[in-house]
Amino acid sequence: MVWLKRSFLFLVILGVFLVTAEGGVHQRTGIWDTKSILGEEIDIGGRENWEIIPPPTTNYSFKGDVALENGRILLLFSSEKGDILLYSKEAKEEKPVKIVPIDLKGERASSIRSAKILKNNEDEATLEVIFLTKSNRMMRQAFSLGREKRFLEIRPLENAGAVQVRTPIRFTIIPAYTEYKDAGVGYQQACQDVVFNPRDYSASRLLLPVENIILNLIDGEERIVTITWPFGEQTVSALLSGKGKRRFIDVIQVTFDKKSVYIGILEAPGIWHEVKLDEIPYLKDVAIDWKRPFPAGWKTNFCRKKRNLSIDFKKERYTRWKPEEGFIVWPCWFDGEKAFLHLNRKVLRYKGRDIALDNIALIYPLGREKNIPQEVDTPGDILRQTLGDTRYKQMLDLGKRLSYAVGRWPGERPAILGACAANGALLRLFKKGLATEQAFLVDLLVNGVLRTVDHTLRQLEGFKLSTQKIMEFISTTKKENPRLVPFLGKMEKILREMEQELEGRFYTPWFKRIGKDALWKEFRPAVMEYTIEVGERIKKLAREGNPEELVEVRVLRPQLGYWMTENATAVYRRHLRYLQQEAIIVAAESEKPEVMKAAEKIRRLAREARRNPGWGF
Repeated sequence: MVWLKRSFLFLVILGVFLVTAEGGVHQRTGIWDTKSILGEEIDIGGRENWEIIPPPTTNYSFKGDVALENGRILLLFSSEKGDILLYSKEAKEEKPVKIVPIDLKGERASSIRSAKILKNNEDEATLEVIFLTKSNRMMRQAFSLGREKRFLEIRPLENAGAVQVRTPIRFTIIPAYTEYKDAGVGYQQACQDVVFNPRDYSASRLLLPVENIILNLIDGEERIVTITWPFGEQTVSALLSGKGKRRFIDVIQVTFDKKSVYIGILEAPGIWHEVKLDEIPYLKDVAIDWKRPFPAGWKTNFCRKKRNLSIDFKKERYTRWKPEEGFIVWPCWFDGEKAFLHLNRKVLRYKGRDIALDNIALIYPLGREKNIPQEVDTPGDILRQTLGDTRYKQMLDLGKRLSYAVGRWPGERPAILGACAANGALLRLFKKGLATEQAFLVDLLVNGVLRTVDHTLRQLEGFKLSTQKIMEFISTTKKENPRLVPFLGKMEKILREMEQELEGRFYTPWFKRIGKDALWKEFRPAVMEYTIEVGERIKKLAREGNPEELVEVRVLRPQLGYWMTENATAVYRRHLRYLQQEAIIVAAESEKPEVMKAAEKIRRLAREARRNPGWGF
């Protein structure tokens, strides 16, 4: 019987080692007793003396420090310092991410008193760990690893206030997963990522928005550490130190709010990449010196000091027309495995002004695309696995994307061309004297332009109503909390500037033309009435074959107004994007939680407004 027990234990240990050595997808979770107290120098490769705790054993007294692993990540608990060291099994170098528990009074753990196994099977390993602070206060937390997962769960049990992640972070990113569908373009973001570059901030502490997930790009371009948490009243902050090229975000701290916090690690050479834009020539296709380590939904953030522009990588070179810009080449795409950048006017302009090319572009994965190998994980996968499908879909807001049927009016034949192409085709028909012969085609083209004007006017109504909600929130909050007046005043100024640009460039000229008072409720019907009248005159010219028709068409075409209404939607989107980022940047530097809450509310309202389908990044 003794021989059978020893044989069984040997087989269990051998099985775990074989699974670990194979590195396949059938990795089991395991709990180890190091049988000694690990000191300053830790060699995770020298594990000959470690002892595996065979599942389903839970009643066990550890003789040394404790380790958890699942084949993808390894957790090592340092009892002398109270730290938890997180290693990625793909790591070429043994550079751990340090996790530090913080109690409710803000004091860090200084040692580990005891560890208790709560669960021990092939699919999950869970430890309850009791920490002590220097003041001898006790706190309890539970640590769980799941099979094949690239993240751990930290659950507060007693006197647990927060958790810190300590590692040299080059950039911290608040990713935006909310999207909308724009006809003919695919999925685009209704909200921009926010990039925190420690070298752009002189403060030693920043308050970060609570958006359920943050990405931390670790120095070296080989690791991304994710932190996710459920919806609640958590606070997130960053501690910065160093100067010049040695300035980093050293610590990210997330409070528990009685809920779990999840820490994940993704590792691969080139998993993120920084490009110096002063090395990229203007208006040229440039293959950059970087290769994506795996297929995924990759993103570029063009960073301009504290501001940035988030743009998804396309699968091929792509050209499109944009209001205020004309035809542009999409700024980033893949050609096979090569990555290309094309710096155009949109990327190089900030609040309407050209900027110097002394800035950077950040490239990193965000979501999953079709045909990605199952063993490849992205930050989006970790977000979905930690928060669940329901919360993930709520963040995407799939059921609330605004959409208009832009293909036709009820009972109308579908428009055969977009507004710009239709307008150009109209002019060519009249130039060649074919308008009368092709009067039916002229009708279709004019209807296409009218449909576009109606569509963009609906968009403008949506933008107007959404910005009114933001202004109402600002006005109400000013009265309720006078301490927020300086912050809210800055946000209100951005919206006022937007309204002034819209009125000066678009609304006032139209109201003068149509002879109406400047009342928004009259704007759309008045513009449509005038535009339909112009369209009918063009149709009549085609049917009658007037010799002077070409001259008159040249005069009438600009009065159709499609270019003006589309440009107005672009102005809304541009200013709302700026508002989203400026709110978070100002709040982060204020270090005041009430300011950050107001900023997050403004960001959400602006995001809802930008869901309104329209043109623009």
